[in-house]
Amino acid sequence: NWQSHVTAEYGGPLEFIFAVESEDDAAYALISQLINEMSGRSIQLVVAGISFHCSQKVHNQLEAIALASRRSSYLVILDDDIQLHAHSIHEWVTEMEE
Repeated sequence: NWQSHVTAEYGGPLEFIFAVESEDDAAYALISQLINEMSGRSIQLVVAGISFHCSQKVHNQLEAIALASRRSSYLVILDDDIQLHAHSIHEWVTEMEE
């Protein structure tokens, strides 16, 4: 499913930030491999660490948001079980800008 995220077709700049709790998370190795395979894309992987004040999911999301470019017009947060259609991001942005 992550592959469908980073290969989405969109006419503007895209950045992808994946967040995990620790390097022990099974997703860490998979996302690291994806980053190597998709070297032409803007992809970051953040190790958020253990949460002490909110759910781990929210903590991971907050850590990822902190790394997002301030020039971004939109922010989309997706779980790992979401598979995108190739044009999903383009369609979302088109709808929001109409």
